[in-house]
Amino acid sequence: MSLQNKVKDINPKIKEKFIKEYLPQKYYHRHSDIDIFINITITELLNYNTLLNEEYTKMIESNYNENYNYNYYDEITEQKMQELEKIKKDGINNKSEKKSILSFDFPEFEIYFIAKLFVDGMERKPECQTKLLFNSKNMNQYISMRFKYKDLTTDSYINLELYSMQLPEDRALLGTTKVFLFDENLNLFQGRHIFKLKKMKENKNEIIEKENIDINIKENGNIIMKKEEQLDSIGKEIDLLINTFYEKEFKNTLNYYGDKEGIQITNNMNNRDIFNNYYYNYEKNCPEIKTDYMRNYDNKLSDLLTKTENAYVVIKFPSFKNAVIYEEDISDDYHKVFKWSIPSNENINKYTSWIYDSSINISKKENDFLKRDNPISEKFSILARGNDDLFSRDMRLSPVDRDKINELLNTPDFIKLESKDITLFWSYRYELLNNDKPYALTKIMNSVKWGDAKSENEFLKNILSQWKTVEIYDILYMLSRKFSVNKLYPNNDEGIVTNLNGMKELRKIAVKKLAEHSNEELNFILLQLVQAIRYEDISTEDYYSDLVRFLIEKCSKDQILASSFFWFISCEADDSDQNVKSKNNDKNEIIKIFSNIKNKFIEEIKKYPEINEIIKNEIEFKDELVKISAKLSQVSKVENKKKELRKLIDGDERYMMQETEHYLPIDPKLKIKGTIAQECSVFKSAKCPVKYTFKITEDTKINNSLEDKDHFRIMFKYGDDLRQDQLILQMISYMDSLLKKVHLDYEFTTYKVLATSKSDGFVEFVPNSTTIYDILDKYSKDIKPYYIELSKGREDVFEKMLNSYINSCAGYCVVTYILGIGDRHLENLMIDNKGRLFHIDFGYILGKDPKPYPPPIKLCKEMVNLMGGRDSKKYEEFKQKCVNAYWVLRENAKVIVNMFYLMIDSGIPELNNIEMLNKLNDKFAPGFNKLQAQNSLLSNLEESVDAIFPVLMEQIHKWAQYMK
Repeated sequence: MSLQNKVKDINPKIKEKFIKEYLPQKYYHRHSDIDIFINITITELLNYNTLLNEEYTKMIESNYNENYNYNYYDEITEQKMQELEKIKKDGINNKSEKKSILSFDFPEFEIYFIAKLFVDGMERKPECQTKLLFNSKNMNQYISMRFKYKDLTTDSYINLELYSMQLPEDRALLGTTKVFLFDENLNLFQGRHIFKLKKMKENKNEIIEKENIDINIKENGNIIMKKEEQLDSIGKEIDLLINTFYEKEFKNTLNYYGDKEGIQITNNMNNRDIFNNYYYNYEKNCPEIKTDYMRNYDNKLSDLLTKTENAYVVIKFPSFKNAVIYEEDISDDYHKVFKWSIPSNENINKYTSWIYDSSINISKKENDFLKRDNPISEKFSILARGNDDLFSRDMRLSPVDRDKINELLNTPDFIKLESKDITLFWSYRYELLNNDKPYALTKIMNSVKWGDAKSENEFLKNILSQWKTVEIYDILYMLSRKFSVNKLYPNNDEGIVTNLNGMKELRKIAVKKLAEHSNEELNFILLQLVQAIRYEDISTEDYYSDLVRFLIEKCSKDQILASSFFWFISCEADDSDQNVKSKNNDKNEIIKIFSNIKNKFIEEIKKYPEINEIIKNEIEFKDELVKISAKLSQVSKVENKKKELRKLIDGDERYMMQETEHYLPIDPKLKIKGTIAQECSVFKSAKCPVKYTFKITEDTKINNSLEDKDHFRIMFKYGDDLRQDQLILQMISYMDSLLKKVHLDYEFTTYKVLATSKSDGFVEFVPNSTTIYDILDKYSKDIKPYYIELSKGREDVFEKMLNSYINSCAGYCVVTYILGIGDRHLENLMIDNKGRLFHIDFGYILGKDPKPYPPPIKLCKEMVNLMGGRDSKKYEEFKQKCVNAYWVLRENAKVIVNMFYLMIDSGIPELNNIEMLNKLNDKFAPGFNKLQAQNSLLSNLEESVDAIFPVLMEQIHKWAQYMK
């Protein structure tokens, strides 16, 4: 019977016998109930020198003789061990005594570990890397894999690789070992254990010695798992010694603080005497006297290591107090109430450490059908939230709670917290306040018992009013649906808060915080603030609320804000959708409310004649374009439409296109007068969008940031909903501003899109640009000749354009990856005449894609070849730029996600549920450290370059375009 069948597919009697044989404890845990990330700690290296070849040993000895020092004593505090300074100096100056490589434990150089998790025979990325290490003692390198214990299989292991920074790349890998997570009895490893490192051959990544014993696990005659015997006979002794040592020393030193003041060091003592009699206690941050047991342990360990040529790594596994068995089925012996007390010796499994790891917490696996918390838990949570704030002010985070809070801070704000997590944030609200913990404010908001006056007042007066830095993502969340006071949009899917006084006050405070931001900052989030109006208390006759009043007053005084606000409101007030009018009374009601707010804004701007004139002029201009598009829709065939267009704009007095000056709604800083008729055209597509080239008036040319100062080109779309493109271009522009704040310019082509209703709008036309599809078609599937032609053969110009390409390509790769932009093909990737790449057409977002198996990032081989290929320095530079952009945007993940959260009820088709926002949040790799996030991004990048299926789909797309 296979090891897997010891747990699966066995009858109850055999299972009972198996449990009694291998689990002498009364209680045990199932691995499928451990809902935490897999983690280990690398604590020590033993016999490291055996991994070194002769050449490397000589190099280290030479370096050692030149820089002789005793690292043991560098860690002991100067106040406690002043006499050591003299001893250290004597040792450094005494160069007559030659030291061997074996006369000290660990040479002075740099190493690091890489850990790779394998489950069910497959590597689970990302891999983890430790920091650089310089000492074999007290490494304490904590590694957390982004995979949970409950999802493990019996053959799961961590492949641990040891690298040296001082060796060439082909020899850097010194040793490797497989750290299996389950033993042969299907118990999860716990406590400290050692694993033998297999030495690598010089210049080759090949293991020198063969595996001692193979245990082949077969299923249907095929080998499905191969497990090596990890410890030799001496290794087993060392493993037993290490476990016993830590158990006894834990008990012996638990209450032992040593006679620190009585430590005596004299000039007669040599360095080795000091090391043999004292050790540095890292937990207490001071030197202490070694106990007899510790001295005996050192001697015994040294003796064992002289008898073996193997190197070992000491791993500390989490300790769960009881055995953890591989089991997925319900067992009668499974005790569902865990008892958190240190077990007695007779109840300890032979593979379980006696050290209790306080950083581990097991959460009970809940049944899938349970949508809400246990009523008793909810009641306890409410009682906990009502505790005395004087008691809460004195509460301090334990290591376990701190880790849990840090994990929860990376989750989206709109996700409902469990009762125990609500209690956690509410209990530590004052410590989080005092530390001004980033992202914690919104979590505390979610832990407030809204509708309960005492809880609300406690938060509003003692927490929110005292919070040092209320960030923009906090403000956006305060104005979101989570705190809606409009009956049309319930504030909670599970139990609506009916007493809205606290939430109204919260929203009022949010508006006050908005007033502290500049007009430029408000313009970036104005689209979301307009959406937030729908969650306001606007049921009164005047339709005013604090947010509405603030936006009307603020926007009516600024030309840019006024234009944007008017068109955003106009979109929401648009009632052209007859289906909505006839079938959805709630939507009709919100349309009516926005229509009234629009009218109030029009009345308000009459106080400011210049602003009023601009808005009236923009309305007139847009109406003229609608009339022209409506006229063209009556004409068949594109060529006839083009002729009719030029006739209308050049000679028809009804449209006043040549005589009257107009402000552009898409860029109100510019005024235009007249068109260049021969450059105006109608595109061949279903909606037949119209391209216009307008002449810019002399007095506004200075405001034109484009290369062509005299003309402005737009596309007016009639019959198309541009709100989704508008949102994505807004987000790209906002991300560009975040990157520029830290002096990273990725040369984004942030062209503008403005939806003026739900069925028409403007798209800025980027001149002098062409698609990558056309470039590859013209230059035989090579982009480089196009750049050579653009640079006119000048090497310096070509290099500048290539750098612009790499910048822009890196920027767009990252933002389109984060935003999940789909339907990427070579006709919606464009390059302008300065070499900058940019994307167009954002009909699919947040992971949706009409093509099967789309790559995570649109980066084809031809695009990489322009950089010199994957082995070039330019490509490495490109990857680093991608990583830099990703790191910056990850730090701003909360504001980006909350901006999308405010759009959830906007009616944008691709943004219609919370699950889409979870996908967006996942793109920021929450919970990953910086290195893990980087590796995840680069892995997706390489996967995209190697993707084969998109190449086939590109050919199908070309064929489809040809057949049109």
